[in-house]
Amino acid sequence: MLSDAQLKLAGFVELTPVIPLRAGEHRRAIWAKTALRDLVAGKITPESGFPCLEFDLFVGRYCKGYIVSATRDQKKKSDFKWLQGHDQVWVVALRNPRPGWRIFGRFAGKNRFVALGVFIRGDLGNLDNYSIEASKIPLEWDALFPNVPAHEGAAFQDYLGEPVRDDDE
Repeated sequence: MLSDAQLKLAGFVELTPVIPLRAGEHRRAIWAKTALRDLVAGKITPESGFPCLEFDLFVGRYCKGYIVSATRDQKKKSDFKWLQGHDQVWVVALRNPRPGWRIFGRFAGKNRFVALGVFIRGDLGNLDNYSIEASKIPLEWDALFPNVPAHEGAAFQDYLGEPVRDDDE
């Protein structure tokens, strides 16, 4: 399992909710490259629609351990999608800011999502292009963290802890 120190050494920062966490409230973490943090803060391209209240609310819900939704179905509108046919690749699906964004990544451990790629949803185009980008995530992981496997589990709770709403049921 990757430590916080290893993630920091690789250039990752922990995303934090706009409303600060209180003692004992931090249950999950999202790690991202500084470029993603700067994008969602509106520092890189203000025309992207960031900062965005919906994204800030998602980060707060996730980090504070509130309920998030998950699916394996590409067509469902869940917070997290576990991409089938790809080695431990997950996507955070943001519908706002428009036109929507997708953050591809893997889990470094239970409750520890590592964001490795961010795309405007429309730029991904069809499912073939989506799949091509998803197939790059394990390669990027291996380049950043050689000999450190991504976290593996059998159920959404193995990755996202509780509470998680299983949108496949």
